[in-house]
Amino acid sequence: MKQRLLTVMLVMAVAALCVSPVFAQATGTVKGTCKDMTGKPVVGANVEWANTDNGRKYNLKTNNKGEYFSLGIEPGKYKVTLTQDGKQLDQVSNFPVGLDETVLDFDLKKSQAEAAQQKGMSAEQLKQMQEAQAKNAKETNTVKVLNEKLSVANQAIQTGDFETALTTLNEATQIDPTRDLLWARLGDANLGAGPKQTDTTEKAKRYGDAVTDYQKAIELNPYYWVNYNYAGQAYFALGDYDKALAAFQRIIELEPDNTFGYLNVGAIYFQQGKYDQCIPFFQKALQIQPHYLTYSNLGTAFFYLKRYAESVPMFEKAVEMNQNDPMLMGNLADAYRWSNQLDKANATYDRAIALAFKQLQVNPRDANVLDELGLYYGKKGDAIQALDFMRRARALSPSDVNLIYDQAVVFAETGRTAEALKTLREALQKGYSLQQVKSDPELTALQNLPEFGKLVAEFSKHN
Repeated sequence: MKQRLLTVMLVMAVAALCVSPVFAQATGTVKGTCKDMTGKPVVGANVEWANTDNGRKYNLKTNNKGEYFSLGIEPGKYKVTLTQDGKQLDQVSNFPVGLDETVLDFDLKKSQAEAAQQKGMSAEQLKQMQEAQAKNAKETNTVKVLNEKLSVANQAIQTGDFETALTTLNEATQIDPTRDLLWARLGDANLGAGPKQTDTTEKAKRYGDAVTDYQKAIELNPYYWVNYNYAGQAYFALGDYDKALAAFQRIIELEPDNTFGYLNVGAIYFQQGKYDQCIPFFQKALQIQPHYLTYSNLGTAFFYLKRYAESVPMFEKAVEMNQNDPMLMGNLADAYRWSNQLDKANATYDRAIALAFKQLQVNPRDANVLDELGLYYGKKGDAIQALDFMRRARALSPSDVNLIYDQAVVFAETGRTAEALKTLREALQKGYSLQQVKSDPELTALQNLPEFGKLVAEFSKHN
């Protein structure tokens, strides 16, 4: 069964969607510091900027220094409200935001005094304002430089030039090490550079550097859930599932209505072979926001638990939501086959094959599509076609652990036991999940063999 867990895919989507590289021509920046009546930072508060012209709202969290910051704010007049634990602390109306950086600090003691005295601005206040304006002008110039570097780094990351991105972002963090966004993007660059390293030590170092960068971002802004998502992804890449799980669980604590936390916690449990534990998290994510891949993930969990009848409606729903994905169609066919609905299974494999060929017309060198064709022909009993497509897929992407594992499945399905065991060993050596190998019903022919037991025992020692 083909898998496409949302954990890595969605994290990468967040990494793209949450980039704030530059000031667009039509947006500005807001920032400020919030202090309570004793002058201490107001930590973990919400600063809502509500545009009074169009109703658009931006909700910003204060960090452990009481600071908040955001790029990409649409110009206009705003009502700005500071709240903590559901209680309104202060509010400012008709506050203008332009194309430059706008600073709005909240000082509860000062606000209370001003409200009580109902006085105009004193000479001392005027002096303070002028000093603040000079400071803000300097800050605006710094932010402009940082945005230029972010723009260069983002473009480099998008084109796969991670070394340029690393150099640029390191320069940016030296200019201002207090911005969590800079450290998060530095982590992205290290995480992206990891798979490109041929030396395993260097690869592990890049992932370790990514973890350090993301942890720095969390220290600077511990209330921004995306930073935990980044960190969880880095831990996942390192194979440290316990720490990845802790990072993703923190997202649920911070944002209980956010699907990403539930999806990624479920995906970690899935990766560990804890299928019973991943199911409620996928179900919760579906309650918040239905997605075809979440249905597919849930169906796969039921499938590995050999609860085939329960997997069928999950895969049917996934196909209903996305009828053009050969992987989803192939997974539904697998569920039909293992539910003894053989006529439906064969018809659905044919549909999956037709969809795969359609995609192959767009890109004849798509190794994943060739892999899917190999799997589905193998499950229909066409060994010649299955083996040929798997050979072509492996030739295009020889080190892809998922393709290696799928080739082992095809060898097993076509009765090539020795080759199946050899290829399965190769997949396990490259980090394929032992729990999934033990749970996959497609390997039933191998799982009862003494050689398979020895293989499991050997790699159990490595885990």
